[in-house]
Amino acid sequence: MVVKLAGAAYLAHLAWGMLEPGGRSPFAPAQDLPPVSGFLATRPRAMSAQRFMAGGLLGVFALRTALSRTPVST
Repeated sequence: MVVKLAGAAYLAHLAWGMLEPGGRSPFAPAQDLPPVSGFLATRPRAMSAQRFMAGGLLGVFALRTALSRTPVST
């Protein structure tokens, strides 16, 4: 019950931030973020490949888990 009330309060806070005069959407890009620098700026392709591999492995293992837990009817 406490988690539900906390979630409702958070959603009300977000709604008030959008509806108040001068408020902005939570989906609007932030203007005060620093530019990307360092490792991520120099190796974007490597990071993309790493994320692709991680997603592929996750998909394979999730499929394997789903199939191994599926009841077999005879």
